[in-house]
Amino acid sequence: MAGDDYLLTTAGGDLGGRFTFSTWLRELSIDWTQRNGRLADSLLRLVLRPGTSFYPLFAPLMFTAVGLALGLLLSRGAERRGPAPYIVGLLAIPTILWANPPMTGDAVLWTAGAINYVLPLIGVGIVLGNWFTLLDGRALSWPAIAATAVAAIATDALMEVPAGTLAGAVAVTVITHRRQLDRKAWVLAAATLAAFTVHITNPGLRSRNGLISEAADDPLLLRLLRGTAQSSSLLWQRTWWLWFALLALLVLLWFQTSERKARIGLLSAIGATTAFGFLSQVFWHRRSIQGDYQGPLPDHVLPHAILACATMAVAFLAVWYALAHVRHTIGSAPLLLWGGFIGSCLFVFGSGVSSHRAHFVPTLLLLLLVVRLALDLLTHTAPHAARKLCWALVVAMAATTATWYDLALFGTKLNHMFVEEEIKPRLLAAQPGGEVILPPTLPAPNMNYYGAFLLPRYEESLKTYYGLPSDVHIITGN
Repeated sequence: MAGDDYLLTTAGGDLGGRFTFSTWLRELSIDWTQRNGRLADSLLRLVLRPGTSFYPLFAPLMFTAVGLALGLLLSRGAERRGPAPYIVGLLAIPTILWANPPMTGDAVLWTAGAINYVLPLIGVGIVLGNWFTLLDGRALSWPAIAATAVAAIATDALMEVPAGTLAGAVAVTVITHRRQLDRKAWVLAAATLAAFTVHITNPGLRSRNGLISEAADDPLLLRLLRGTAQSSSLLWQRTWWLWFALLALLVLLWFQTSERKARIGLLSAIGATTAFGFLSQVFWHRRSIQGDYQGPLPDHVLPHAILACATMAVAFLAVWYALAHVRHTIGSAPLLLWGGFIGSCLFVFGSGVSSHRAHFVPTLLLLLLVVRLALDLLTHTAPHAARKLCWALVVAMAATTATWYDLALFGTKLNHMFVEEEIKPRLLAAQPGGEVILPPTLPAPNMNYYGAFLLPRYEESLKTYYGLPSDVHIITGN
């Protein structure tokens, strides 16, 4: 239990988070129409309702299902690679956590983060996997189309980032393949995009994004410019190794391609992506010196923000154009994943959120894109080596996973002991009118939500959950 886990389970004022079904329905309605426009928080309440002993049983099943869904997405159109794509899918999340340790606590080990950012990936993998099956010219039955549409609608309603992922992937491929889609593909596309439209017009989502984007005194356009430049610059910093891998693969594609439009597109993508990386960091160097990331943009930083945002947009479109013109050679899977990546950035960049959990889904999709592009490129140029590369990736990702697992296991145990021995006893020993002093941080802050016991934000929630007297004052100290 950390942070919003307390906040959400005690919204109805229930001791120990033991809310009633009517309370759950009321809070679900408030979530959707007023608070944040997502249903993931209501699902989180259900997961936490049995108590803290249930989630450790639920989490392994959830992560396994996510890994298999990602493997399903990687395996579409690549059946001859055996079980390796599914193993890569299972190892994908630990690999990006190994490269970005703070994501571990912010997006995965924190229950609220996992339900919002990890769980919806099950739906993303299934929907996009079936969508690619249609793009690949293979048949799906009408019951399968209906089930996939329901999965798309449910995934969309959970949270805005996976909603953008599905919409981006479908929109990009519909625009690119519009003359090649059959009736079933149009039905699935319509259901996905309709669900996304309902989500983005939701008053709860508008309320949440308004609170974030209006945190400064800039006009709306400048707030969007600042937020997009800051979030995209930080995403580049956290995923530079994936961008360099993508650039290397685009260069290899350029050498392997003889068609004129494809070569021009690839060259444009290489140049635009390089420019985006450079100019986004130029902006960040000047912005970070100021220190006040939520404050107005200084005049001398504004041109750099404009350049960073402009080159980002050009890079996104250029890579789309390039992958669209090589799809007859390497297939449509990289294009599908790139569309999903663009969509996953939509709400993140638009609201200016720069937390590690906000960048979790874009980072994961970028990794899947690089893996799939490498495999498809090698399948085209050296088919017998593609399977070997897939197993080489399995070995490399298994090594990084083992390293991350050791870090996560040690850090999680350390934090758990600290909470049980230092924090809970202080809370439970509180006397009426007394004061409880909680430590400012956990021993391994990267292995849990950084604001696990952030005060005064969670003071009332902690008092409600543990049944403390209302006049107890909880503060941060040593």
